[in-house]
Amino acid sequence: MANTAAAKKYIRSSLRKKTANLAWKKKIKDIVKEMGTGPTLEVARRAQKIIDKAARCGVIKKNKANRLKSRLTKRIPAGAAKK
Repeated sequence: MANTAAAKKYIRSSLRKKTANLAWKKKIKDIVKEMGTGPTLEVARRAQKIIDKAARCGVIKKNKANRLKSRLTKRIPAGAAKK
């Protein structure tokens, strides 16, 4: 258990950050799962937006965000982008 007031405050803040990070990771997981069921251009745009925001907030690293976006765009059928 934390001994000082600062250590107790750090525990509280780290728990807040943890819940926020888990929420972002859940959003990413859900949108990737949605892309797996029916990859469309609209879902891909939402996925890229969510992934970019998570990378900006520091939840995932920039390279992982780029890797995820690249893999998701490969799933989109070729004719979907022209519509």
